[in-house]
Amino acid sequence: MKQKKRYQDMTAAELAEATKDFDKPWTGRRLPGRTMTPKERAWFESWQKKALAEEAAELDEKQIQSVTLLLPTALVSRIGEVAKEKHTTPAALVKRIVQDAIYHAVA
Repeated sequence: MKQKKRYQDMTAAELAEATKDFDKPWTGRRLPGRTMTPKERAWFESWQKKALAEEAAELDEKQIQSVTLLLPTALVSRIGEVAKEKHTTPAALVKRIVQDAIYHAVA
C-alpha cells in the first residue's frame, strides 16, 4: 500500500487535489458533499436521543427554579450568538456563566 504524503509536505497543486472534496458546499450537519447512509443515520439519531436524555436527566425538574432577568436586548442577542457558536443553548450558557462567576467570587 502506498504511503500517503502529509499535507504539510505537499505542493500547492497536490494539496488542492487532495482536499478537493472539501471544496463542495456543506449541507447542514452532514459531511461535505455526502449524505449519511441509513446505518449512519440510525446511529446518529440514537446517539442524539441518548444525549438529549442525559441532558434531561441532568435537569431534574425538582432541582430547577425559574429566574427572570432583565437584560439589554444586545446582551441577549450576544448570548444567543455565543451559545450557537458553542453548540449549546442560551440557558446552558447562562448557567455556566453564573456558575463560573460564583466560583470565582467565592475563591
